[in-house]
Amino acid sequence: MFVSVAFAITMTSLMTPPPPPQATSNELAAGLYVVTVDSIPVRCGPTIEHYPFLHAQSGNIVRVVETMPGWARIAAEGPVFADSWGVIRYPADEPGRFDVLGSQGITRGTTEVIAPNINRTGWSDSFGWACTLPADTEVVVLETTTVGAEETGTEPYTVHRIRLPETATGWVVSSALAPAGEMDASNFENAVVEAPTWMTTMPSSPLANWRAWSAKRPAWIAAMNAPEPEVIEVVEEVIPEPEPVVEVVVVPPPYVNDRMVALENTLAATPLFKLDAAAVAKLRSGYVAVVDAESGSHPDIAERATLRLRQLELASSINATRDEIAAAQARIARSGEDLRSQRRMLDDSPEYVIRGKLSISPVFDGNDKPLYYRLQDPFSGRSLAYISPESAVDVRGMLGQRVGIVGRMTWNPDWNVMTVDPQRIDLVSVNPPQ
Repeated sequence: MFVSVAFAITMTSLMTPPPPPQATSNELAAGLYVVTVDSIPVRCGPTIEHYPFLHAQSGNIVRVVETMPGWARIAAEGPVFADSWGVIRYPADEPGRFDVLGSQGITRGTTEVIAPNINRTGWSDSFGWACTLPADTEVVVLETTTVGAEETGTEPYTVHRIRLPETATGWVVSSALAPAGEMDASNFENAVVEAPTWMTTMPSSPLANWRAWSAKRPAWIAAMNAPEPEVIEVVEEVIPEPEPVVEVVVVPPPYVNDRMVALENTLAATPLFKLDAAAVAKLRSGYVAVVDAESGSHPDIAERATLRLRQLELASSINATRDEIAAAQARIARSGEDLRSQRRMLDDSPEYVIRGKLSISPVFDGNDKPLYYRLQDPFSGRSLAYISPESAVDVRGMLGQRVGIVGRMTWNPDWNVMTVDPQRIDLVSVNPPQ
């Protein structure tokens, strides 16, 4: 009944596909579209001023979730985003904002994901928004690094490169999209994903018969569990027979696979939960070889080896959990020491009101507006505050450098900017002026 209903639902969905998206004169309707231009940039915002973080190719299928004149916002789904990634970053002295356990990470508060700038290599050149993740969201962590204060100009940052979540979006020009056909939509909605199997991580071995054994194993198990036919006893007239001749029949010893015996002895000597990763790998390789050798001639031995392989999967899971617990304990201890070190450093550090890169302002250039120097965030390049060249401290020799300022910050209501009246300016790191 379940198969019939599923088949009926599938046939109904194939016979009555959803209508293609309808476009208006100014924007596209939400739905599936085909990319018609090769290597079209997917940007972090709906203007050409927003940098691209990947490219879509002609023929790719994308899902449009929002539009505006000339631009379409697409969801991070499908082959276009198969290898896409984003960045989560935060001050290194705030480890409680994001937890990493192996290759998995989980947010501990609302967390912003930054889209990478594929045209630049520095972290400070990537600041476009990709999505915001709520607390307790799991993501795949690809790489974790620490960027020092000499590069950020403020303080060390922890930077995680993560698999881009499906909640992320990007923008493409709407003229590069055409409505997807029924076949395109069907392929996108029912995309075949290669499902992992419990044999994926097996050690390499000559599995010449493994596929054949996998195919016939269910039938062999069914035959072993089938009820024996009823035996009907037939009483016949007993006719005396001549005295039988006694024959000595030599019964050969039962067949034994020596490798299987050695593996079983090894496994019996050590409980599963005490096997380390190297021992599990060796046992796996041995049992896989047994299945390969015996699946044709001795399926009962192959079946026992198959069950052992499943038990070894449990041992691998126990090992992984044990390693994760040890890593979590080490991380907790390290976080406590880091917090104490950061507290000591803050107690001994100058009381800078702000730190950043000192540069000339292209806006406050002394023409229509007063002449100010500006202090930039080294990550995003955004202006943090402005300094008058008429201040008591001569800053001309520090242009292009990262500095720390001791002084007073005030809000300038005439120009709606934050200004700094410095009492002292220190070089945080020395770079060639740019």
